[in-house]
Amino acid sequence: MKIGVDIDGVLTNTLAFMREEGSKFAVQVKEGKMQDPNAYETIKMFGWSRETDKKFWDENIFSYAKNTKILPDAKESIENIKKQGNEIIILTARRFSAQLNRRGTRMRNIVKQWLNKNQIVYDKILFAEKDKGEYCREYGIDMMIEDCPENIRKLSKDIPVICYHWPYNEKVEGKNIIKCDDWKEVEECVLSYEGKIH
Repeated sequence: MKIGVDIDGVLTNTLAFMREEGSKFAVQVKEGKMQDPNAYETIKMFGWSRETDKKFWDENIFSYAKNTKILPDAKESIENIKKQGNEIIILTARRFSAQLNRRGTRMRNIVKQWLNKNQIVYDKILFAEKDKGEYCREYGIDMMIEDCPENIRKLSKDIPVICYHWPYNEKVEGKNIIKCDDWKEVEECVLSYEGKIH
């Protein structure tokens, strides 16, 4: 099988970063305050303006990308999934990464360095600039590991999606959606699907 793996919220704890760094930023710019600690987006989490939201990410995304820690068991579970003959395709829509400019090149390099530093094995990496479903179809991805509620709903119309469980995707349910709380569960779910696809 070809397994698509998202990065933010699947390999990393983006929610913790948003809460911690967003709270500091709100104090610094004197705008916004914690409104929904479980929101998927910082603009909803802090209720600040679009301009402030853009500023927050522009100022913090590269530091986050370099320094964020990998979630427990992700490295080992991905290795085990690959050892069973599966192909691992990293599919991320990380900010700037799809842009064909200096910021885009910088982010792509940081992502690859981070994956290498954390010893994540993979066969291919795709930087999404459009609907992830198009990439899944184009590259024949059989199953996706994803956390974004909107992506999960869209992708699950075509392929099984493992929903890496966070408070912001708690209510996302339906056909082809499998909830997993950690990477050990993800590994079990992927391996139990082997042979059922194609």
